[in-house]
Amino acid sequence: MKILLATDGSPSARHAEALAGAISWPAGTEIEALCVDQLFDGAIDLPPQRIADAHAPLRQETYARLAALVQQLSVTSRPVRARVNYSLSVTSITKVAGQLRPKL
Repeated sequence: MKILLATDGSPSARHAEALAGAISWPAGTEIEALCVDQLFDGAIDLPPQRIADAHAPLRQETYARLAALVQQLSVTSRPVRARVNYSLSVTSITKVAGQLRPKL
């Protein structure tokens, strides 16, 4: 079984993270933790390096939060992966969900 846990660090997402960690998943279950970063998606009229510099602390926080989540979910030795996608949330989440879906 493959589980996609899309999170943004909000209170609702943290509740879902805790729930995912508390469930006794069947053997072989893999969890993919996904955070979508769309804060600076190219719509802002600033030089790219200035955008990157302004956004760096937020990205560091995102990576630290995902690392902590992986550690939290890995306590039962189940495979847990994390990734950050840089795009629109809905597009990115549905794309990753489609990639995790078993091929029939």
